Amino acid sequence: MNEVAKKETGNIVTFDPSIFLEDADTATENMTSDSFQIPRLYLLQKASDAVNKSSDKYVTDAEAGNILESATQSVYDGKTGITFVPAFYERTWIEWSADGKSFIKDHGSDLAVVHDGQYVGNSYKFPTKDGTEIRETANYYGLLVDGANVDPVVLPMSKTNLTSSKQFNMMMARLRIPHPKKQGETFNPASFWNAYLLTTAEKQFPSGPAFVYKASPLFNAESGGVVNNLPNGEKIYLAAKQLREDIKQGSAKATDTDTI
Repeated sequence: MNEVAKKETGNIVTFDPSIFLEDADTATENMTSDSFQIPRLYLLQKASDAVNKSSDKYVTDAEAGNILESATQSVYDGKTGITFVPAFYERTWIEWSADGKSFIKDHGSDLAVVHDGQYVGNSYKFPTKDGTEIRETANYYGLLVDGANVDPVVLPMSKTNLTSSKQFNMMMARLRIPHPKKQGETFNPASFWNAYLLTTAEKQFPSGPAFVYKASPLFNAESGGVVNNLPNGEKIYLAAKQLREDIKQGSAKATDTDTI
């Protein structure tokens, strides 16, 4: 028998929804910037636990070549791709378990951490005396734009994707747009002036096949970029600018407890 008391039908006091406004923003009132960590995007490979149905880390409908957002476990089709607005780039050294599936620690940009390791061919990894491996990683902090949803994420590229990273960097470095005050002149805008479509494709390497990213700019130099072409483009531009400042000041960081 349900013991929950039912509401009386008489003497009802009408609830005023405006009280919601009085209590607005209280959910995060005691949360500082240290209370938030930015989720990572992972490009799933055939050996990833997220695609293994017998693994306790399996993610429903995940397949090799998909892109996984670590916080919500949302899966994006690599062929369709995602819309990404880059805000800040950082080259770091990230330590992984021996099997390459469990994240251990982000050592930042301190090169001293690789002194315990040994460079291995062109595999861009440094095995340590503890049996783990440290990977040279290109981290892109930015915004994942999914319809009306715009969320900060970290896009790491390492190992076979370092070539994709260099190509991505070149796109941003070579972009020049019309100067708003000097007719006939151009300048290189902030990375978040433009948005990029990131898709994935399988590529053959000496060590075997692996999925890699391909970045394509969504807007050309004459278009006005995200401000003129994405819904709420001005807010997206300003949000990316703020994210850049938060990362530089150390008030926001990537989550460091992920597995793939």
